[in-house]
Amino acid sequence: MRIGIDARLYNTGLGIGRYIEKLITYLERIDHANEYIIFLRKDAYVNYHPAHSGFKKVLTDIPWYSIREQLEMPFFLARYKLDLVHFPHFNVPLYVGIPFIVTIHDLIMVKFPLSATSAASTKHPFIHRIKYYFYRWVLSSACKRASKIITISQYVRNDLVRFLSTDPKKISVIYEAAEIPTREYAVDLPSLVKTPYLFYAGNAYPHKNLETLLEAFALLLHERKDVYLVLCGQEDYFYRRILTRINEMSLEGKVIHLGLVSDDVLDVLYRNASLYVFPSYEEGFGLGGLEAMQRDIPVIASKSSCLGEIYGNAALYIDPSSSEDICQAMLRCINDISLRNDLIKKGKERVKQYSWEKTVVQTHLLYTHL
Repeated sequence: MRIGIDARLYNTGLGIGRYIEKLITYLERIDHANEYIIFLRKDAYVNYHPAHSGFKKVLTDIPWYSIREQLEMPFFLARYKLDLVHFPHFNVPLYVGIPFIVTIHDLIMVKFPLSATSAASTKHPFIHRIKYYFYRWVLSSACKRASKIITISQYVRNDLVRFLSTDPKKISVIYEAAEIPTREYAVDLPSLVKTPYLFYAGNAYPHKNLETLLEAFALLLHERKDVYLVLCGQEDYFYRRILTRINEMSLEGKVIHLGLVSDDVLDVLYRNASLYVFPSYEEGFGLGGLEAMQRDIPVIASKSSCLGEIYGNAALYIDPSSSEDICQAMLRCINDISLRNDLIKKGKERVKQYSWEKTVVQTHLLYTHL
C-alpha cells in the first residue's frame, strides 16, 4: 500500500504535533512493507529525516484551516496515487478522492460554542461565529466521509455519536500515551521558579479554567503562604488575560508564568513540582496528568470530561467550578503524605496502560484492514 499522512501540524508545539511525531516515529519502526508519503510544511520538512526508504517526505507548505487547504491539498494528494490517507486532525478538505482515516481529538469547539466564538476570540464575534460554523461543517463532513475514525478516548467517541450523529461502527478508540524522556536532562530549574510549587502546563483557553485555579490558589495562600504556582504555556491573548488577572489579584511573585519552554525545561519542571493541577472543563485525553504521573507527581484533576476515564483511581478529583473544592484538594495533597504516596503509587501503575507503541500498532492495523 501507498499511505499518505497529512503531517503539516508536525513539530508545531501543539498536542496534535506531538501525536503526528509519535505516529511517524513508531510507524518507521514497525512497518517496512508499505510505502509512506509524509506531507510537511517548510520547517518540519527541513527537520524531519526519514528513518528508511519506505518513508518519503513531500514539501506541502499549505497553511492549515485555510482556503488553500481546501483548494490545493486534494491535488497534492492525488499526485501521489495514494491508496489511503490519514488526517491526524479534523481539517480534511471537503473533497478527497481517496479513502481516508481521520483522528478526532476532541469536540471542544462544538460543545462550547461561546468559547469558539466570543469568549475565546480575539476577533469580532460575528467573524468568529462564521468561523465556528465553517469548522463544524468541515468536521461533520470529515466524519461522514471517512472510512474510519480514530478517537483518543471513549468520551470523545460518545461525543461524536451524540453531537454529530456519527456511525459508531466507524469509530475506533485508540488511546494516546505519555512518553517519558529516555534520559534525565542536565538542566536546572528556571531562576524564576521557587519551591515548593504547584504546576500546570498547557494553553490558557477559557475551557482550561485557569481563572478558577487562580482563585483557588489565592484561597490556598491563606493556609500555606510558602507555596507558589507555576504556569507553563505559550504567551498569547489568553495568557495575557491570565497575567492581567494575576495582577488584579495581587498574586505577582506567587504565580509564575514561564511561557513556552523546551522539552528539557518542561521535564525538570514536572520532576520538581509538588503536585500537578488540571482544572479543565473539557479534554479529549488529558496528556499532562499522565506526564506528571510518570514523574511521580500526584495529580489533581477535574471530575469532568474524559479525565476519570484516563486517570482512573490515580488522581484526586475536584469540581472545576468550585475554587473552594480545588483549594481543599491542593491543601490535602500538600499536607497529607499518605495521600500523596498513594496517588504516586497508583499513578505509576496507571501510566503502564498507555504506550505510543501500542497506539501506533493499533493505528497500523486500521491501515492494513481498511
